[in-house]
Amino acid sequence: FVTARHSSEAATATPQPVHHFSLKVAILGADGCGKTTLLRKQESMDTDLTVIAQKPKPSNLSPLPALDKPQQHIHSELELDPADCPSIRFQTSTYTMNDIQYRVCFWDCPGAERYRNLTLRYSAGAAGIMVVFDLTRRDTFEQACEWIKLAEETCPEAVMLLVANKDACQSSPRQISRATAEQFAIDHGFNYIETDALTNVKVHDAFRMLLCKIIEDIPLPHDAAVFRREGVKIGPALLTDKQLHRFASESSRATRHSQDKQSASYDMDWL
Repeated sequence: FVTARHSSEAATATPQPVHHFSLKVAILGADGCGKTTLLRKQESMDTDLTVIAQKPKPSNLSPLPALDKPQQHIHSELELDPADCPSIRFQTSTYTMNDIQYRVCFWDCPGAERYRNLTLRYSAGAAGIMVVFDLTRRDTFEQACEWIKLAEETCPEAVMLLVANKDACQSSPRQISRATAEQFAIDHGFNYIETDALTNVKVHDAFRMLLCKIIEDIPLPHDAAVFRREGVKIGPALLTDKQLHRFASESSRATRHSQDKQSASYDMDWL
Protein backbone atom coordinates (compact mmCIF):
# COMPACT_ATOMS: atom_id res chain seq x y z
CA PHE A 1 0.00 0.00 0.00
CA VAL A 2 1.55 3.30 -1.10
CA THR A 3 0.19 6.81 -1.02
CA ALA A 4 1.89 9.97 -2.20
CA ARG A 5 2.25 12.83 0.22
CA HIS A 6 3.57 16.09 -1.20
CA SER A 7 5.48 18.62 0.85
CA SER A 8 4.40 22.24 1.07
CA GLU A 9 7.11 23.07 -1.48
CA ALA A 10 5.52 20.72 -3.98
CA ALA A 11 2.03 22.01 -3.25
CA THR A 12 2.99 25.58 -4.08
CA ALA A 13 5.19 24.73 -7.06
CA THR A 14 4.29 25.97 -10.52
CA PRO A 15 3.45 23.38 -13.20
CA GLN A 16 6.30 21.04 -14.00
CA PRO A 17 8.33 21.89 -17.12
CA VAL A 18 8.25 19.82 -20.27
CA HIS A 19 11.36 17.68 -20.73
CA HIS A 20 12.90 15.44 -23.37
CA PHE A 21 13.85 12.46 -21.20
CA SER A 22 13.23 11.29 -17.63
CA LEU A 23 15.32 8.94 -15.54
CA LYS A 24 15.58 7.59 -12.02
CA VAL A 25 18.54 7.69 -9.62
CA ALA A 26 18.50 5.68 -6.38
CA ILE A 27 20.58 6.70 -3.36
CA LEU A 28 21.51 3.69 -1.24
CA GLY A 29 23.53 3.21 1.92
CA ALA A 30 23.36 2.68 5.67
CA ASP A 31 21.18 4.89 7.84
CA GLY A 32 23.01 7.93 9.19
CA CYS A 33 25.71 8.10 6.52
CA GLY A 34 24.40 11.38 5.06
CA LYS A 35 22.26 10.36 2.07
CA THR A 36 19.49 12.87 2.78
CA THR A 37 21.93 15.72 3.44
CA LEU A 38 23.74 15.00 0.17
CA LEU A 39 20.44 15.16 -1.71
CA ARG A 40 19.49 18.45 -0.05
CA LYS A 41 22.86 20.02 -0.94
CA GLN A 42 22.24 18.99 -4.55
CA GLU A 43 19.45 21.59 -4.67
CA SER A 44 21.95 24.43 -5.13
CA MET A 45 23.67 22.71 -8.05
CA ASP A 46 23.76 24.36 -11.49
CA THR A 47 21.13 22.80 -13.75
CA ASP A 48 23.30 23.16 -16.87
CA LEU A 49 25.57 20.12 -17.29
CA THR A 50 26.86 21.16 -20.71
CA VAL A 51 29.96 22.82 -19.28
CA ILE A 52 30.86 19.61 -17.44
CA ALA A 53 30.44 17.05 -20.23
CA GLN A 54 29.91 17.47 -23.93
CA LYS A 55 27.90 14.94 -25.88
CA PRO A 56 28.35 15.52 -29.62
CA LYS A 57 25.24 15.98 -31.73
CA PRO A 58 25.36 14.53 -35.27
CA SER A 59 24.57 16.92 -38.07
CA ASN A 60 21.83 14.67 -39.47
CA LEU A 61 19.83 14.60 -36.23
CA SER A 62 16.51 16.42 -36.34
CA PRO A 63 16.42 19.36 -33.90
CA LEU A 64 14.60 18.74 -30.63
CA PRO A 65 11.90 21.14 -29.42
CA ALA A 66 13.36 24.15 -27.65
CA LEU A 67 12.30 24.37 -24.01
CA ASP A 68 12.35 27.06 -21.36
CA LYS A 69 14.98 26.99 -18.63
CA PRO A 70 13.94 24.25 -16.20
CA GLN A 71 12.48 24.80 -12.78
CA GLN A 72 14.75 22.65 -10.69
CA HIS A 73 13.37 21.05 -7.56
CA ILE A 74 10.07 19.45 -6.63
CA HIS A 75 9.89 17.52 -3.36
CA SER A 76 7.67 14.61 -2.37
CA GLU A 77 7.58 11.77 0.11
CA LEU A 78 5.93 8.37 0.12
CA GLU A 79 3.95 7.44 3.20
CA LEU A 80 4.09 3.68 3.64
CA ASP A 81 1.99 1.18 5.52
CA PRO A 82 2.75 -0.18 8.11
CA ALA A 83 3.20 3.06 10.00
CA ASP A 84 6.59 2.13 11.46
CA CYS A 85 8.22 2.18 8.01
CA PRO A 86 10.06 5.46 7.38
CA SER A 87 9.02 7.74 4.55
CA ILE A 88 10.96 7.39 1.33
CA ARG A 89 11.93 10.84 0.14
CA PHE A 90 12.15 11.60 -3.53
CA GLN A 91 13.10 14.79 -5.30
CA THR A 92 12.69 15.70 -8.93
CA SER A 93 15.22 17.98 -10.61
CA THR A 94 15.57 18.97 -14.27
CA TYR A 95 18.97 19.37 -15.91
CA THR A 96 20.12 20.50 -19.34
CA MET A 97 22.93 19.25 -21.54
CA ASN A 98 23.39 20.50 -25.09
CA ASP A 99 19.84 21.95 -25.08
CA ILE A 100 18.33 18.58 -24.13
CA GLN A 101 16.44 18.49 -20.83
CA TYR A 102 16.57 15.51 -18.48
CA ARG A 103 14.11 15.19 -15.63
CA VAL A 104 15.78 13.22 -12.83
CA CYS A 105 13.88 11.63 -9.97
CA PHE A 106 16.16 10.96 -6.99
CA TRP A 107 15.00 8.29 -4.52
CA ASP A 108 16.47 8.54 -1.01
CA CYS A 109 15.91 4.99 0.26
CA PRO A 110 16.05 3.65 3.85
CA GLY A 111 19.20 1.71 4.69
CA ALA A 112 18.05 -0.45 7.59
CA GLU A 113 18.32 -4.20 7.08
CA ARG A 114 14.59 -4.77 7.69
CA TYR A 115 13.72 -2.47 4.76
CA ARG A 116 16.18 -4.02 2.30
CA ASN A 117 13.57 -5.66 0.08
CA LEU A 118 11.52 -2.46 0.01
CA THR A 119 14.56 -0.40 -0.94
CA LEU A 120 15.50 -2.79 -3.74
CA ARG A 121 11.94 -2.58 -5.07
CA TYR A 122 12.02 1.21 -5.20
CA SER A 123 15.47 1.27 -6.80
CA ALA A 124 14.44 -1.21 -9.52
CA GLY A 125 14.89 0.15 -13.01
CA ALA A 126 17.20 2.99 -11.96
CA ALA A 127 19.49 4.48 -14.60
CA GLY A 128 21.98 5.42 -11.90
CA ILE A 129 22.73 4.35 -8.34
CA MET A 130 24.68 6.37 -5.78
CA VAL A 131 25.95 4.19 -2.93
CA VAL A 132 26.99 6.22 0.12
CA PHE A 133 29.07 5.31 3.17
CA ASP A 134 30.49 7.17 6.17
CA LEU A 135 34.30 7.43 6.20
CA THR A 136 34.28 7.46 10.00
CA ARG A 137 32.28 4.20 10.32
CA ARG A 138 33.74 1.01 8.87
CA ASP A 139 30.44 -0.83 9.16
CA THR A 140 28.80 1.57 6.67
CA PHE A 141 31.51 0.73 4.10
CA GLU A 142 30.84 -2.97 4.60
CA GLN A 143 27.12 -2.31 4.14
CA ALA A 144 27.87 -0.26 1.01
CA CYS A 145 29.70 -3.26 -0.44
CA GLU A 146 26.60 -5.36 0.19
CA TRP A 147 24.31 -2.74 -1.37
CA ILE A 148 26.48 -2.67 -4.48
CA LYS A 149 26.32 -6.44 -4.88
CA LEU A 150 22.54 -6.37 -4.57
CA ALA A 151 22.22 -3.39 -6.94
CA GLU A 152 24.36 -5.14 -9.55
CA GLU A 153 21.90 -8.03 -9.46
CA THR A 154 18.70 -5.96 -9.60
CA CYS A 155 19.95 -3.10 -11.85
CA PRO A 156 22.76 -4.58 -13.97
CA GLU A 157 22.61 -1.74 -16.53
CA ALA A 158 22.67 1.09 -13.99
CA VAL A 159 25.60 3.49 -13.73
CA MET A 160 27.14 3.17 -10.25
CA LEU A 161 28.96 5.73 -8.13
CA LEU A 162 30.54 5.03 -4.74
CA VAL A 163 30.42 8.11 -2.51
CA ALA A 164 32.36 8.50 0.74
CA ASN A 165 30.85 11.10 3.06
CA LYS A 166 32.16 13.12 6.05
CA ASP A 167 35.58 13.71 4.49
CA ALA A 168 35.96 16.95 6.50
CA CYS A 169 34.80 15.47 9.82
CA GLN A 170 37.18 16.53 12.61
CA SER A 171 35.44 14.88 15.58
CA SER A 172 35.88 11.25 14.46
CA PRO A 173 38.91 9.53 12.90
CA ARG A 174 38.79 8.18 9.40
CA GLN A 175 38.33 4.39 9.32
CA ILE A 176 38.42 3.71 5.57
CA SER A 177 41.46 4.75 3.55
CA ARG A 178 41.11 6.33 0.13
CA ALA A 179 43.21 3.53 -1.38
CA THR A 180 40.85 0.85 -0.02
CA ALA A 181 37.71 2.52 -1.34
CA GLU A 182 39.27 3.43 -4.68
CA GLN A 183 40.49 -0.13 -5.23
CA PHE A 184 37.04 -1.50 -4.44
CA ALA A 185 35.49 0.86 -7.01
CA ILE A 186 38.13 -0.04 -9.61
CA ASP A 187 37.53 -3.76 -9.06
CA HIS A 188 33.81 -3.23 -9.74
CA GLY A 189 34.27 -0.86 -12.67
CA PHE A 190 32.74 2.36 -11.38
CA ASN A 191 33.85 5.77 -10.10
CA TYR A 192 34.60 6.87 -6.54
CA ILE A 193 34.51 10.30 -4.92
CA GLU A 194 34.94 11.66 -1.38
CA THR A 195 32.54 14.35 -0.16
CA ASP A 196 31.42 16.18 2.94
CA ALA A 197 27.69 16.88 2.88
CA LEU A 198 27.71 19.09 5.98
CA THR A 199 30.17 21.59 4.46
CA ASN A 200 29.08 20.92 0.85
CA VAL A 201 32.52 19.73 -0.27
CA LYS A 202 32.42 18.02 -3.68
CA VAL A 203 28.72 17.20 -3.32
CA HIS A 204 27.86 18.84 -6.64
CA ASP A 205 30.83 17.09 -8.26
CA ALA A 206 29.42 13.72 -7.18
CA PHE A 207 26.00 14.35 -8.70
CA ARG A 208 27.50 15.78 -11.90
CA MET A 209 29.79 12.78 -12.24
CA LEU A 210 26.90 10.35 -12.00
CA LEU A 211 24.44 12.30 -14.18
CA CYS A 212 26.93 13.00 -16.95
CA LYS A 213 27.90 9.34 -17.16
CA ILE A 214 24.23 8.31 -17.38
CA ILE A 215 23.53 10.86 -20.11
CA GLU A 216 26.62 9.90 -22.08
CA ASP A 217 25.38 6.30 -22.17
CA ILE A 218 21.91 7.20 -23.47
CA PRO A 219 21.56 6.50 -27.21
CA LEU A 220 20.94 9.50 -29.43
CA PRO A 221 17.34 10.86 -29.23
CA HIS A 222 16.00 9.26 -32.40
CA ASP A 223 17.39 5.81 -31.61
CA ALA A 224 14.59 3.52 -30.42
CA ALA A 225 17.01 1.67 -28.12
CA VAL A 226 16.73 4.56 -25.68
CA PHE A 227 13.26 3.34 -24.73
CA ARG A 228 14.53 -0.12 -23.88
CA ARG A 229 17.17 1.12 -21.47
CA GLU A 230 16.29 0.62 -17.82
CA GLY A 231 15.50 3.82 -15.96
CA VAL A 232 15.26 6.12 -19.02
CA LYS A 233 11.89 7.17 -20.43
CA ILE A 234 10.77 9.50 -23.18
CA GLY A 235 9.53 12.89 -22.01
CA PRO A 236 6.52 14.97 -23.15
CA ALA A 237 8.68 17.13 -25.42
CA LEU A 238 9.28 14.14 -27.72
CA LEU A 239 5.86 12.51 -27.67
CA THR A 240 4.73 14.59 -30.63
CA ASP A 241 6.92 12.34 -32.79
CA LYS A 242 4.60 9.44 -33.72
CA GLN A 243 7.42 6.94 -34.19
CA LEU A 244 8.99 7.80 -30.84
CA HIS A 245 5.58 7.67 -29.16
CA ARG A 246 5.04 4.15 -30.56
CA PHE A 247 8.44 2.95 -29.35
CA ALA A 248 7.78 4.42 -25.90
CA SER A 249 4.40 2.71 -25.66
CA GLU A 250 5.79 -0.65 -26.79
CA SER A 251 8.62 -0.41 -24.29
CA SER A 252 6.25 0.42 -21.44
CA ARG A 253 3.97 -2.53 -22.26
CA ALA A 254 6.94 -4.90 -22.54
CA THR A 255 8.28 -3.82 -19.17
CA ARG A 256 4.92 -4.23 -17.47
CA HIS A 257 4.43 -7.65 -19.07
CA SER A 258 7.81 -8.90 -17.83
CA GLN A 259 7.16 -7.93 -14.20
CA ASP A 260 4.49 -8.75 -11.66
CA LYS A 261 1.91 -6.02 -11.08
CA GLN A 262 3.38 -4.70 -7.82
CA SER A 263 6.97 -4.47 -9.09
CA ALA A 264 5.83 -2.80 -12.29
CA SER A 265 4.12 -0.06 -10.31
CA TYR A 266 7.39 0.70 -8.54
CA ASP A 267 9.39 0.62 -11.78
CA MET A 268 7.19 2.44 -14.30
CA ASP A 269 5.21 4.94 -12.22
CA TRP A 270 8.04 6.63 -10.40
CA LEU A 271 7.47 10.11 -11.85
